[in-house]
Amino acid sequence: LMTGAVRSRPLGAVAEKKVGDWLDAKAKATANPFEQLVLQGCQAELYDARKRYDDAIKTYEAVLDRVKALPPADQRKTQADTYKNNLAMLLALHRPADVDRGIALMTEVIAVRGPAAAYLDTRAVCFLVKGGRTAEAVEDLKLALVQQHAAGYLFHMAWAYDQDVANRARREPFLAEAQRLGITPADVHPLELRKFNELFLPR
Repeated sequence: LMTGAVRSRPLGAVAEKKVGDWLDAKAKATANPFEQLVLQGCQAELYDARKRYDDAIKTYEAVLDRVKALPPADQRKTQADTYKNNLAMLLALHRPADVDRGIALMTEVIAVRGPAAAYLDTRAVCFLVKGGRTAEAVEDLKLALVQQHAAGYLFHMAWAYDQDVANRARREPFLAEAQRLGITPADVHPLELRKFNELFLPR
């Protein structure tokens, strides 16, 4: 929860360091493997919030390796799907050469857990970064928006239509609706800001 708050609304270096110190202290104080797993996942999220993206990717990968080592029944008790979702988004936005890994991760999660809006949205971003898969991104985002009318999903839909030269005008209603819902740069990942500004700044 603490790292989630930092991720969604960065609090500055001092507060982020306090969160990091708290995580380190908790990790040293517990021998419970599930607690260690959760704390390591929180550390990955904190690295993301602090824009230490390579560290975040490395830590998410380490967490998922630890999950794989657990018995299947115990694996189901972890937040592995969330870790995969966050890792896939970072691969797409920070290491686009590895975006196929992100697509594979999210396709696996969706096949097992179902087409939850957040998973569809992340896979759509992977499709957009990959290029040439705009139609698949649009289909994922349509289903995500049926479940949750979120400004971030509208932004991604506008991004998808912006890639589709023949249908670029279709981006405008999604941009307008996202603005009506009050979208701000703080609502998107920092690595998406360039695209956000490209779409929302006056043209």
